[in-house]
Amino acid sequence: MQTTMTGGRQPADNDFPVRFGDEPATGRLPLRQRWQLTCPGTATQMGPAWREPRRALAKFILVAQGQEGEIRAVNERALADARQLVERAHHGRVRFLPAQVHTYVDPLQRVPMEPLMFVKTSAPREHLDAVLRELRARGARMHEVELQGRGVLLRAEVRLRDLLGLQDAVPSAQVFSWLVRYEPAHLARP
Repeated sequence: MQTTMTGGRQPADNDFPVRFGDEPATGRLPLRQRWQLTCPGTATQMGPAWREPRRALAKFILVAQGQEGEIRAVNERALADARQLVERAHHGRVRFLPAQVHTYVDPLQRVPMEPLMFVKTSAPREHLDAVLRELRARGARMHEVELQGRGVLLRAEVRLRDLLGLQDAVPSAQVFSWLVRYEPAHLARP
């Protein structure tokens, strides 16, 4: 499926297959992280913020399954927000497994599909070279570099798995990202 922020065909129910048979819409949340309670038998009843997905729907969804659960997030920033919510709900008695990028095998083409993210990065002008170097090292498809006074705005597309850790790698920049589409894994890197 090819969708963009400005259009494209409407997604069908089976465009974004997800684990556990949940709603296909959660395929639009391509970053996943499982958690487990560190004290079995101490599951906490979640408050209204846990059960009310409207507040965080655009950013993440939490799927609880007894003594464990999964966060499904749109990007790393949303994943961090969700982890804080889970830790608060379980009073810190939770262990997080490594984050995973959601992929699936396209049923028609029979090829692995992976998420491609649109990235907008804002940084001071003197850090332009460092940010560009980091994006290129991650296989970014650069769309635009816009100079704005003392700052610079960069727009690019990057595979989600290559995007992870970008904010930590360039702390002087602000990184915003969202899912553009899933595309065949062999096409995702130039």
